[in-house]
Amino acid sequence: MFIPLLIAAAAPVEGATLWRDIKAGMPESALRGIYPEKSGSVVYHKDWATLKDAFTIGGCHPSVEVVFKSGGVTQVGIWSRPQGVLRRTCGDDVQTALTGKYGEPATQATDTTPVSGKSLHYTWKAGDTVIDFTRENMEASDTWHVRYMPAGSSDL
Repeated sequence: MFIPLLIAAAAPVEGATLWRDIKAGMPESALRGIYPEKSGSVVYHKDWATLKDAFTIGGCHPSVEVVFKSGGVTQVGIWSRPQGVLRRTCGDDVQTALTGKYGEPATQATDTTPVSGKSLHYTWKAGDTVIDFTRENMEASDTWHVRYMPAGSSDL
C-alpha cells in the first residue's frame, strides 16, 4: 500500500506553461517530441534549441529560443530577427499583443542611452509565469525580446 504512494510522490510536478505548449521543467526529450529537429527550422544545441518560423507576428518571423538546463526547460525567449537597416521588426505589434493579453505591466521602465537610443522594459506576471519584454532603439529598426520564465526564477 505504501509503494504506490511513494511512486506518486516521486513523480515530477508539471511546471508552469511558459509559452504555447512548452512548460517549465519539461525534459528536452518532450520538447523534441513537440518540435522535432528540422534542418534550418528547428535546431538543437547543447543547452538550448532555436525554433525558426514557429511564430509570426505582424508579418515578422522572430526566433524562438528554448533554454533547457539541469534536465528541463528553464525559459523561452522570443527575439526580433533584424531584416536589415530600417526594416520593420514588429516591436509595436509585440508590445500591443502582450498588453492585450496580460493587461498593464506590473513594472515599467524607460531609459535612453547613446548606443541603443530609447529603450523600454515591461514585466508581467501571469499565474506562475513571468513575462519580461525589452525593446531598444525604438526610433529606427528596433530590436526586442520577450522572455517567459517561471515565477521565482533566478534569471529575473
